[in-house]
Amino acid sequence: MSTNDRHGLANIERVVSLIVGAFFVVVGVLSYTSTGDVVPLILFVVAAVIVKYVVAWLFRLVERVLDSLG
Repeated sequence: MSTNDRHGLANIERVVSLIVGAFFVVVGVLSYTSTGDVVPLILFVVAAVIVKYVVAWLFRLVERVLDSLG
């Protein structure tokens, strides 16, 4: 275990961001195949990239809370 990952949340963060990001990509691809419009595909792919940063930010908040508890 790394010294920066005292609570063991790095693997959980990676899995959660991968699952949520993949969900957005799948929804984008399905919307593109059903409508043929590329705009929803681009929006959902951008959302999938943004999700990685949002999940990382949320896990940093959880680490702060766990650090403050002792």
